[in-house]
Amino acid sequence: MAAVGKKLNGLVRPRRGSTGYARRDPKIVYPETNIALKARGIYLGKSSPEFQRAALVVLEAHVRAYDAMKKRQRGEIIPSPVVAERSTDELGPKLSEALSSWAAGGSAYNAKKPNANTVTEAEQAIRYVKELHGDLRLGEITREKAREFRDAVAKVLAALPRDLRKLPLPELLKRDLSRFKPREAATVNKIVQVLGGIVSRAEREGFLDESRVS
Repeated sequence: MAAVGKKLNGLVRPRRGSTGYARRDPKIVYPETNIALKARGIYLGKSSPEFQRAALVVLEAHVRAYDAMKKRQRGEIIPSPVVAERSTDELGPKLSEALSSWAAGGSAYNAKKPNANTVTEAEQAIRYVKELHGDLRLGEITREKAREFRDAVAKVLAALPRDLRKLPLPELLKRDLSRFKPREAATVNKIVQVLGGIVSRAEREGFLDESRVS
């Protein structure tokens, strides 16, 4: 517990000390401010007075949150804040929609399209995710779900007969696959990276403010 306390103190001091909160310098929370504004359809330059006021509000909220964390770590009873559910717009497009946009090269003019082999790999990856978790919206893909996907894909062996390849992933994992060649770790990583690339493209193009996969 002492280690946790030190970590919380380290988080609070930069936002309250002479380099941050006392001089009311909100630069440390610019990324969070930008995300919060974009989620509300507001686009401001960082030097504008409106952005600076918003950043100060975010900074003060960070300080309150870290103070509450410190108190809770010391054993004080601190009520948990009520977290509003994220809207469909905040959660971004579905995996299948993001795949179609990514395969087409995205919405940017003259954007480079992925090659046919990469698209085929991506389609397989999305198929597996959908069979495991459903056609999630990108904002619903948590680290836990990503790990479950990675671990499941690692169990799907490299060269399966056609009848087994047609099985949904959960059903395939129930089968005895010990006689088949294991999938290489590099292949598993590539599949996960392709999925990450689809999410990253959606973030860059403004369809998703922030993913929870990293």
